[in-house]
Amino acid sequence: MSSVKFRTIISIAVIIAVGAPYCSDAGFGYLIAVVSLQVVTLLLAIAALIFYMMRRGLKDHPHRMAKWLATVALALFLQTISLPILGKMEQNRIRAGKNYCESLIAGIEQYRLVNDIYPESLAQLTPISPAPSFLRNQQFYRAWPDDYSFNFHTPGSFMMSYHYDRREKKWEAFD
Repeated sequence: MSSVKFRTIISIAVIIAVGAPYCSDAGFGYLIAVVSLQVVTLLLAIAALIFYMMRRGLKDHPHRMAKWLATVALALFLQTISLPILGKMEQNRIRAGKNYCESLIAGIEQYRLVNDIYPESLAQLTPISPAPSFLRNQQFYRAWPDDYSFNFHTPGSFMMSYHYDRREKKWEAFD
């Protein structure tokens, strides 16, 4: 494998691993993609190293081998540090979802005082701020004549959902 092709593959892996969380609602699929990229990068590195050693021997161009190994190590390192970034982004999404839902409570309670029932949808409230992007495609508000609830999940919380208990005024997480 030529040096240029290998560096291109490593560059693409690094760009995807480090850049993707900032460009999307990276979730569980992103975690799988990063781990897969790490495995592929490592396997390609081992295969290329074996091929290089068989073709040229260890004594030929040791500085090239060192640069190549440093590039592989850097790619794997950058992919690995992107995982905590994903975790922090997930925590921020959860916090934003909870804060948004809690900001609606006063309007919902005011609607109940005026109409004796909770609103069937949030569209019945006075103009409200837009929901965080991950909530826009979910039905996170449910209402009954004498109760309501907030329930949502985030892209990274595989099989996790968050529920607001109106009576206890606290959030619970379920898997």
